Amino acid sequence: MNSGSLFNITTIFYMLSTLAFFVYLAGRNKQVGLAGSILAWIGFAIHTTATGLRWKESYDLLGTGHAPLSNLYESVVFFAWSIVLIFGIIDAKYKYRAVGAFVMPFALLCMTWGQLFLPTDINPLMPALQSNWLTY
Repeated sequence: MNSGSLFNITTIFYMLSTLAFFVYLAGRNKQVGLAGSILAWIGFAIHTTATGLRWKESYDLLGTGHAPLSNLYESVVFFAWSIVLIFGIIDAKYKYRAVGAFVMPFALLCMTWGQLFLPTDINPLMPALQSNWLTY
């Protein structure tokens, strides 16, 4: 399985989480809110795995690995990951799940835009980005 497949699975989990949070917002059923949070956390775990796998793929493909932040696609995917991480921390601390109905659509939008409209291929870093800060 490659990182692209895992990112697609992540997008599906974020979509299901978004739908669960919309239903929670409409009916205030605590079980539905909990399901939305669980789906978001599962998606986040898959997203983290996919990001690590993409990092490994860049190392295998190019011989020098770099953090997956070198083009617009990788930056958008990282932004979605960051959104879900911050929401997950807030959700774990305050249990205010209604925020998920406003946060998860942004993560879903970022992932969908990245998967459908941006080039997903791994390229060597441009010379301006070839520094020890991005190489591992």
